[in-house]
Amino acid sequence: MKREFERSRLALKLSMSYRELHSPTYIDIIEITESSLSGISFISGKAEAEHKDVELRLRFPDGYLLRLIAQIVRCTPHNDGTYRLAAEFVTISEKNLGMLISALKN
Repeated sequence: MKREFERSRLALKLSMSYRELHSPTYIDIIEITESSLSGISFISGKAEAEHKDVELRLRFPDGYLLRLIAQIVRCTPHNDGTYRLAAEFVTISEKNLGMLISALKN
């Protein structure tokens, strides 16, 4: 069953990065372009394969580190050498869901 949620930009400025699962190397997220309770799209300097599982890290201004597991569902190249990645959340705890909801509020 597909979940439908309103998409929006994050209201908070967060430090953001991601990595392929089990990789030691994190890649900075240049910008989050859209987010919802079911997924996120963002700009990266690196292309990623569809269906790849990644760990997203969002650090809140108070220092809380939100970690989410997501699967890349789309990777679109841009003329400036960056890529717009869309990812659907695979796992999210109740606490992290609450944090994400607070970040989405304007």
